[in-house]
Amino acid sequence: MCMGNYAYELYIQAQNYRYGWNGVKKDIKIAIILYKKSAEAGYKPALDRLKELETEIKQKQLEEKQIFNEILTSARTGNTKDMYAIGFAYEFGKYGLSVNNKEACNWYRMAAQRGYVYADYRLKVLEGQLKAENEDELRKKFYEKGYCYEHGVGVKIDKTFAIEMYEKAAAMGYDPAIETLERINNNASYEQNHQKKREDNVMQSSKGNQTKFSKVNYSKAMGTV
Repeated sequence: MCMGNYAYELYIQAQNYRYGWNGVKKDIKIAIILYKKSAEAGYKPALDRLKELETEIKQKQLEEKQIFNEILTSARTGNTKDMYAIGFAYEFGKYGLSVNNKEACNWYRMAAQRGYVYADYRLKVLEGQLKAENEDELRKKFYEKGYCYEHGVGVKIDKTFAIEMYEKAAAMGYDPAIETLERINNNASYEQNHQKKREDNVMQSSKGNQTKFSKVNYSKAMGTV
């Protein structure tokens, strides 16, 4: 395939992703990538379309920012519907915002306290998610701390404290911590069995020596040695 055809095909793919043509799901980010590749391969119309698209995106961002600021101003004056709208924007990343569930909860809570039913529902859903996320983060921290103390990663090895951390993570249902405790218990059982065998061997050896010593003394006493 010559470079000209390759660049043109990239351009056509970019158009499909930009407008959602030919059964392709619309995706502006992919369109931008393909326009850039097509332009780098020497297809000038791709560079023109890229600049055009970037201008459209900037214009849309300005419009979204303006709309958001208007809603925010209204929400701050006590409009419960717009409080809900701000919460919704933070939850789902609307108006160019990054997703922020904690901020969404704050706005939903303000609207719910003023009797906005939909806000109360979204608040309960999000608070449940946040609780689950916080618990997941906490049990991971317990596990990671246990790992560090077990293996001496940045800290002095302390097996007892490591097990304590693993047990806290395991109690919260963290599978890696449960598996680690099983490994530690299995190793401990092995060490105990191994130690018992060593002690038994020592005892048997000691008894053997005592028997041998007794026989020698008996032989001496009988004058046979």
